[in-house]
Amino acid sequence: MTQSKHVPSANEAHTASWSFFSFLSILETATYLVQQVHPQAQLYEADGTPMHGQGRTAHDVNKWRFVFNDPSTRPNSTVILFYEDGTYGHPLYIDQPWLEDRVIDLPLTMDLDHAVKLLREHYASAFSAVTLRYPLYPGVEHPSYIFTLIDPPIHVFIDIGDHRVSSDSGKQ
Repeated sequence: MTQSKHVPSANEAHTASWSFFSFLSILETATYLVQQVHPQAQLYEADGTPMHGQGRTAHDVNKWRFVFNDPSTRPNSTVILFYEDGTYGHPLYIDQPWLEDRVIDLPLTMDLDHAVKLLREHYASAFSAVTLRYPLYPGVEHPSYIFTLIDPPIHVFIDIGDHRVSSDSGKQ
């Protein structure tokens, strides 16, 4: 007998404290809500911002924009779902493709908490944003969490496949 995993309903998520949920559970619920309306939707990107414009931990990120591709349409369309402080919006359908990203296979193998831990091994700065994406770019083999640091103002990439930490400044 196969046991099904409980996915919090939109009502449960609305009433729960947003900081209780890990990023992976927030993402799982977002995917569930989008796929209820667009069953073939695939994750392309997740963009998070911390409350008060800066954060140091995964739980500081309280706003997310989830971007999904819907391959059942021609041309592929985009579905966006917003999340803030435990509240999910309604899936927003856009009759245009989202470009420059590959599909991110779910479930993810690294939670945001672990990515922040790897970030902290190299950088102490607060971040103003974090993006999960798998860009269409030569040599990129896995999705990454991309942190926008405040000081120094650089982007730090945490590869979820090999856990490599790199930055656009060339330093590690």
